[in-house]
Amino acid sequence: MARSRLRSEFPGCGVVGEEEGTESAGAAICWYVDPIDATHNYVRGIPVFATLLAVALDGELQLAVVSAPALRERWVAWQGGGAWRGAQRISVSEVGTTGAPPARQAGSPAVESALGTCARRGIARTLRAQ
Repeated sequence: MARSRLRSEFPGCGVVGEEEGTESAGAAICWYVDPIDATHNYVRGIPVFATLLAVALDGELQLAVVSAPALRERWVAWQGGGAWRGAQRISVSEVGTTGAPPARQAGSPAVESALGTCARRGIARTLRAQ
C-alpha cells in the first residue's frame, strides 16, 4: 500500500524495502520503507515494533519517521531540523559509555540517543528492537 501510494505521488521514485526489495534505488528521489520493523515482536504481540519511512534526495537523507503505534510514540528527524520525539526535541547523549548493555525499548534513553545520532549523521537506517 505504501509503495503504490509513493509511486503514484512521486512517479519515477526509487523504493527500498526489506520485505519487497529494491526498485530504482539510484533515482533522484528514493524512499526507504519498512511497514513493520521487528515483525517477530508484532507477530508475538510484543508492542515493540514500528513503521519506518525515510526519503533521500540525490542520495542524501532528508527525512525519516519511526512510528510505533502500540507505544503511541513517533520520532521524526529531518535535514537541518534535528530529531524529535513527538513535540520534544531529542539529542545525542553526552555519556560515552555506562558499561552496561543498552536498553532496547522504544522511548528509552539509549534508543533516544541512537535516534539523535542517526539524525545528526544522516544515516538512512533504523534501530531494531531485537
